[in-house]
Amino acid sequence: MKLIPKVAHSALPLRGLLGGNAVGALLTFGPQAYFDARDTGVLDDPSNQKNLDKFVVASATSQSANAFGMLTSIAAGLAIATVVSSAPVLIIVGIAAGATGQAAFNAFGASEWVGKQVVSLISR
Repeated sequence: MKLIPKVAHSALPLRGLLGGNAVGALLTFGPQAYFDARDTGVLDDPSNQKNLDKFVVASATSQSANAFGMLTSIAAGLAIATVVSSAPVLIIVGIAAGATGQAAFNAFGASEWVGKQVVSLISR
């Protein structure tokens, strides 16, 4: 793998933004937020409180696993960055750790637990 010269790398527009956690978070949470909004009817009638409550519960259930996966990915990347500086290795480890963390979060029922906690908060 050939490294990009510093001059060429610094000339790449939006390199920091596109490779940063902000875009990663948008890609992690955005599509699921859309599907949750669509499936709960929020997109059809955003003023309906029942739909909003359903959306909050659906998002808490699904997005909690996404958040855990993203945090696991970042933590793994930071941990391995102290040993390895190869970008492809960091990317692969980050993706694998994030997917594993998200799968474990769901397998142990944590996302359902978060959803139940939100239901109990809403029903107060």
